[in-house]
Amino acid sequence: MAKRRRVLEELRGGMMLGPTPSAARPTLSIPTERPKVSITPAYVRSLALSDRDLQITRFIGEMAYVTIDQVARLWFGHTRKPTIRARNVLRRLWELHVLDRTPGDGLALYGLKRQTVYMLGRAGETMMAEEFDKRPRRSVTGFLLNHNTLLSEAAVRLTLSLRAADSRDLLIYGERLIGFDWENQSVRLRPDALFVVRAREGDVEFPFFVELDTGTRDLGSFRVKQLQYRLYLRSRAWQTHYNQFPGILVICCARTRSEQAREAATQRRVAQIIARLQEGREGAQLQWFFTTLDEIGSGCWKALVGRGELRDADLFRDRAGADGA
Repeated sequence: MAKRRRVLEELRGGMMLGPTPSAARPTLSIPTERPKVSITPAYVRSLALSDRDLQITRFIGEMAYVTIDQVARLWFGHTRKPTIRARNVLRRLWELHVLDRTPGDGLALYGLKRQTVYMLGRAGETMMAEEFDKRPRRSVTGFLLNHNTLLSEAAVRLTLSLRAADSRDLLIYGERLIGFDWENQSVRLRPDALFVVRAREGDVEFPFFVELDTGTRDLGSFRVKQLQYRLYLRSRAWQTHYNQFPGILVICCARTRSEQAREAATQRRVAQIIARLQEGREGAQLQWFFTTLDEIGSGCWKALVGRGELRDADLFRDRAGADGA
């Protein structure tokens, strides 16, 4: 993974997660019922939203789902009562129809607290469509809700670690379709996200296509994406947006009731994916990185390099890029 200059100016949208935001005045608690309103562009433009409100809305627009706890850690961790502050802000945005909400019943099986999950409401969708021409999926099925909430958790944990290092920020893009042609055939690739670790000084960044694997799908579906990434690299269509092909970061998190069993299952899944890639010697063509949801914030990942050699890669060392190249 070599250091590279900024390459994302042409991509629309995205969300920069930088230093801890400054403290703001507390928001009052919001009633449990919200008024019925007609969601029009005029209504959306009339909303008095703070910069923080817009940041939260854009984050959800990119990642699809977020929990109270995630918002508390990301925007209110420096306050005395972060959970209460986050809950009040989210309830206010819910009352304005900027956000909708649903129970996060399945999160405990992945090690997260059972809590309310927020997504864009109709007003929030209108905001995203007007600003970035991006229309997020509104599905609240268990798989997508859990999957993307875990993806948000990965973004939060990595951001907090980068803030602690006080030298880099995280730019996030949610799922986007990458369409390209290969040998007269149309190929459609959908990374779960794009994370860009960007230095605050200088013009250096480390972009990663992100694949979050919960272990619930057969490895065959993963092999399809493996082939798609290989074709995308060979097509050179990526050069429209990137000076160098991004790394591919695989984040694993297993679904079990026991924390000990979940850790063991997650490590097994990582080993299975790595073994499959080593068989094809994909490390010689693509830069693959592996971590778990629990370990993503450490920056100490595994990298598949050369002809299938597995090495340690440290995101927080300046020479980490050279180690993973």
